Amino acid sequence: MHDRIDFVFAGGPATTRDSWIVGETGPYTDLAIDPWVSDHRAVLSEFEVTPAPRSVLAQDPAPVSATLTPDKRDYVQGETISIAYTESTRTFDIVAVHPANEAPTAPSSVFKYTALDSETIAGPIKPTGRVTFPSAALRPGTYKAYLLANRGFFALAETTFTVRQG
Repeated sequence: MHDRIDFVFAGGPATTRDSWIVGETGPYTDLAIDPWVSDHRAVLSEFEVTPAPRSVLAQDPAPVSATLTPDKRDYVQGETISIAYTESTRTFDIVAVHPANEAPTAPSSVFKYTALDSETIAGPIKPTGRVTFPSAALRPGTYKAYLLANRGFFALAETTFTVRQG
């Protein structure tokens, strides 16, 4: 049967070089794979693409005047750490906590998405707000909180606080 319609959409500075129908051996198949594990064929296309300029591809976002401000600088283990932020302009911006002597170059186990004050889900952009963390998850010491762009490691703002034993 040859009645399924598949499309490959392209946009921007790209030129389609060729396209093929992929599927089981047959009169309408350009690239046969046997056994073909689906009841639908596929479309495979080759493009010539002109890459976007580096400034568009770079992870580092445009400079902003973001801020992070804890409600206090010294917490006792067990207290809730509350940090206000400004200029969070991306859906996946996070506030992440790292030991003060470590740069934010690896994922943190203590973080929140700014949009929903949540560890598991991002939401609509919320440029100004507050996130909270349980200090019980942190050992006594000095920490830095970073506002990181798009779940990445580019810090838009940072602040320092301490956690001490209760």
